[in-house]
Amino acid sequence: MLWYGAIFLFVVGNMLSFMMDGNSGIAATNLSEDITSAEQYIPLTSTTGFMDQDVRIFIDDEQISYTSLNTAPASCGAKTPPCMDTGLAGRGYNGTSAVAHTTGAKVYSESLGTLNDLLGFRIGELTTVWGKLSFPVTAALGFGNFVSKALMWDHAFLEGNGMYLKVIFLYPLSGMMVLGLARIFSNAIGFLLRS
Repeated sequence: MLWYGAIFLFVVGNMLSFMMDGNSGIAATNLSEDITSAEQYIPLTSTTGFMDQDVRIFIDDEQISYTSLNTAPASCGAKTPPCMDTGLAGRGYNGTSAVAHTTGAKVYSESLGTLNDLLGFRIGELTTVWGKLSFPVTAALGFGNFVSKALMWDHAFLEGNGMYLKVIFLYPLSGMMVLGLARIFSNAIGFLLRS
């Protein structure tokens, strides 16, 4: 029963961690105007579900960090509110390239970006021929990345002092989960071989 408890704690803990890492839950909207690669203000059709600040968003292949959500008139530069203010260094976040985007482009919260990371590709890519052909490989690679992130508890809110929690409690829990799954699979194989 200890193994089942470890697996349960691991799964629930990672589910909560992924939710906390994304902060706002899954939120999505569209760009209300075209933006250039140097645009500081990102005009949106809605800000519902997005955090007020300091969260990543995804537009196409670009990651963007923003410092605030603005809804007041004249708070979005030349753009029409509502918008996100990316500050001076928010565009091209996390090593991505800052590029221009067109009106109507989808804007996703970090949580939905994590979902795309789990799947290994953007769901919209399934509509292309290459997306259909590459799906098995990209899904397997994406699942491998997701499992490694879950086992290593690679979540932003666990950085800094959270490292102590990882070393003392979460890494041993990951080890117990792996051993528990190995035991369950070995018992299942033993049962099948005896039959």
